[in-house]
Amino acid sequence: MRNKKGDIPTVILVIGVFAVCTVGIITFFIADFHTANSFVGVQIMQKFKAQVEEYNFYLNQGVSPTRLQSKFNITKIDGKEYFYMEIPYQSSLFGGRGSSSSPLFSVRYPVPN
Repeated sequence: MRNKKGDIPTVILVIGVFAVCTVGIITFFIADFHTANSFVGVQIMQKFKAQVEEYNFYLNQGVSPTRLQSKFNITKIDGKEYFYMEIPYQSSLFGGRGSSSSPLFSVRYPVPN
């Protein structure tokens, strides 16, 4: 009761520690969100490789290329055919969705002849 001079610095110290801990938790939350989005390319590459192998299998079995073109996502760019896959950017940090015109990750591979 006699020493009231230490109350104000103690309150400031507690508020400062609380603020530093809050900033640290928010930083880890945002870093976790960015890390979750950074490994999306591995999954799409595995799907993409399986799709190319499946295309080659059907082509070797004698299935017509026009039928295969309708089954797989094959696009023509400058007169050449390509497999094309993309994952659009989606932000779930605050529940919003990003623009679907900007892909997060995309792959283009020439169709084997």
